[in-house]
Amino acid sequence: MRTLLVVAALAALAGCSSSVRSVRALRQHGREPAKAEAVVARVEDFRAAVSLIDRLLDGPMPGDPGELARRLSLGDAEAEKLLQAIEKKGLYRDGSLRVPVATLYRQHAEAVIADGGKGTSLLEAVEARFAPGSGLAARWRDLRGARQALAQVRKAQADLVEQRDRLNPKDQAGRDRLTQQIQELAGRAEGLQEKAEAALAAVDTAFQALKFDLRDPEAKALLGDLVAVLGYGARMAAEAAAVVPVVLSQAYGALRNATVNPRGAAVAAGTLLGLVLELRALDGDLALVAEGLYALAERAADAAGVALDETAGFLYENSASDLIGGFALDSFYFDLRAGGEVLFFHNAQRDGGEPEGDAKVTYDLTGQKFRLTYDVEPIVFAAASLNLGLDLLRIPGFIQLDFGYKTDRVYKSGGTIERSDDALSALGATGAASDVLALGLAVLGVRAAVERATFNAGTVNLEDVQTDRVVARAPFELKRQKVDLSYDLLWVIDSANLRSLLDALDLGFRYTTYTVPRIVYEFEDTNGDPEVDNYVLISESDPQNVESKFYQLGILARGAARTSSGFSFPMALGFYLGGGPADFDIGDADADRQGDTLLDLVIPARLGLAYSFAEPRDRLHFDFELVYDAELIYAFSPDGVSQDENSDLGQKVVDFGGFDVFHGPSGRLRVTW
Repeated sequence: MRTLLVVAALAALAGCSSSVRSVRALRQHGREPAKAEAVVARVEDFRAAVSLIDRLLDGPMPGDPGELARRLSLGDAEAEKLLQAIEKKGLYRDGSLRVPVATLYRQHAEAVIADGGKGTSLLEAVEARFAPGSGLAARWRDLRGARQALAQVRKAQADLVEQRDRLNPKDQAGRDRLTQQIQELAGRAEGLQEKAEAALAAVDTAFQALKFDLRDPEAKALLGDLVAVLGYGARMAAEAAAVVPVVLSQAYGALRNATVNPRGAAVAAGTLLGLVLELRALDGDLALVAEGLYALAERAADAAGVALDETAGFLYENSASDLIGGFALDSFYFDLRAGGEVLFFHNAQRDGGEPEGDAKVTYDLTGQKFRLTYDVEPIVFAAASLNLGLDLLRIPGFIQLDFGYKTDRVYKSGGTIERSDDALSALGATGAASDVLALGLAVLGVRAAVERATFNAGTVNLEDVQTDRVVARAPFELKRQKVDLSYDLLWVIDSANLRSLLDALDLGFRYTTYTVPRIVYEFEDTNGDPEVDNYVLISESDPQNVESKFYQLGILARGAARTSSGFSFPMALGFYLGGGPADFDIGDADADRQGDTLLDLVIPARLGLAYSFAEPRDRLHFDFELVYDAELIYAFSPDGVSQDENSDLGQKVVDFGGFDVFHGPSGRLRVTW
C-alpha cells in the first residue's frame, strides 16, 4: 500500500513547480516566522541534497559492497535521535522552527560519507559488474550537466520576472522588453527541459542493460547498495521539493522585512533576492531528480527481490511530502474552539432615516408618516466549534467536517414582548433568545457550509416622523441563513509572494436569505433630465419583515502577521457582490408593486491578537485568540427603466434608508492538531 502511494506522490512531482504545494509541509512549517537565517539554512539544505545524491552515486564508495546500504538506513529511532540533537543547537534551538525532514536526510547522508571513500564510484562499480560498456556512469554525468544548464536558465528567467514585477506600472516599454526576454528564456528552458528528460531516458536505457547475477554474495551486496542509494536519493529529493514552496514564501516575507528595515536585517535584501531566484531553479530540479531516481530504485528493488518501502530511504515514517510513507500524523487535523462572543447590530441610517440628496439627486419626503429605529442590545454568546479533516492527494481538507454552535441561552432564558398597539404584530418576534447553528462539509477542497441565525435582542421602534414620538414597540428579530461554497485559490495560483502574505484566498459563492424589519419607501423622478434626478415620495409601506434572497460571488483574503515570540495578528478582508428578489409590499394590499430586485454589497473584515502556548514545531497547539469581526451589508434597488430613452421621467427607486453592520469582539481558546 505504501509503495503505491509513493508512486503516486513522485509521479505528481514530475514537472511540478512552486504552484504545487505539499499540504503536509504547510501543516509542519506554516506557522513559522519568516526568518532570513532559516531561509539561508534551508536553501543550503536543498543545495546539499542535490550534491549528496551525485556524491553517493558518482563519488568514491565508502567501504566494501553492502556497507553503504547498512550505513544509509534511517529508521524512526535513529531519525528521532538525530532530530533531538539538531533541535538542541543553532537555528532550531529556540523552538520557533521545525526541523525539515530533508535536513535530517541531509545530515545523515553527510555522516555516512564523512570518512570519505576510495576507489571507484557506485555507478562505475555497478556498470563494471553488471553491464560493462553500458555507459551508465557517463549517462548520469550527462544528466547532471543538462540539469545544471536548465537550472541556470530557470534562475535567469526568474530574475527577469522579479525585475518586471518591480517596474513602475507606467513603464510599459520596460515591461514589454522584459516580457519578450522572459519569453525567449522560457523557450530555451523548454528546450533544455526536453534535453534533461532525454538525458534521464538515456540513464534509464543504460540501466536496463544491467544484467543482475545474484548468485555471488558480493554482487548481491552491490545491488543492495544501489537500491539503498537510489531510494534514499529519491526520498531526500522529494522531501526537499515538498518544502521548497514554503521556504520560498518565507523568503519573500524576509525580503520584505529586509527592504523595509535594511539596518536591522540579519541577511541583506540582495542576498535574499538571490535565494528567491535559486529556490525557483531548485524547485524543478529536485522534482526531476526525485522522479528519475524513484523509477530506477523501483526497478533495482524488483531485481533484488525487496520492497522499496523497506529499504534505507523509506524506513522513516514521518514525511513532509504528501503521500510518501502513506498516511501520517500530519495528514489528520482537528481544530477545537470554545469561548465567548459579543455581537452588536447597528443600522446606520441616513440623516433622520431619510435618503441623502446632492446637486444632481434630491429627495422630497413630503408626506412621510413613520420611520423605524432600533434599540438593539448586544448579544453575549457562549460559542464552540469543531473542525475535523483529512488531507489527501495534495488537497487540504480533502474530507472535512465543521460544526459550530453559539447561543445566548446561557445568559438569557426567555423574555417579554412589549407592544403599545398592533402596528408591529406582523413582525412575529416571540422571544428573547438568539442562536446560531453552522454546519460544514468539504470534499476535494471545496467547502460547503450552512449557517442559520436568529437574533432577538432589543426593540424596534415605530416613530411618528412629525412628532418623533414612539407609537409602537416590538422585540427586534432578525433571521439570516447563509449557504457558502468556497475554494482556496492559493492552491492553484503560482505566486509565492502572495502566499507569503496570506494564509488563504477564498473564492466563494454565497446564497443568503436575510429578513429584517423595514419600512419601504418608494420614490418617483419628476424631472425628465437624465443628468438630474428629483425624487418625490409616492408610497410608504407598513412596518414589515422584509425578506431578501441574495446570490453572491466574492473573495475573502485571510492571513496573520506572525512573530517569533508566539504572538500573531490574524486579519481578514473580503468583498461579496450579488443580488436577488426581495419580498415586501408597498402601499395597500392590492397595490400593483409587491417586491423588487435588489443588489447587495457585503464586506466582511477581521482584526485580532493571538498567542500560542506551544512551539511552532509542535503538532499540538494551544492558542488564545481575541478578535474583532465586522460585516457591512448594504442592499439597494437599481433604478427602474424609463419608457423614453431621452428622459428618465417616471423612473422609480426603492430605498431602505441605510445599511446594516454586524460587529463585535470574541475571545476563545483554541486547540489544534
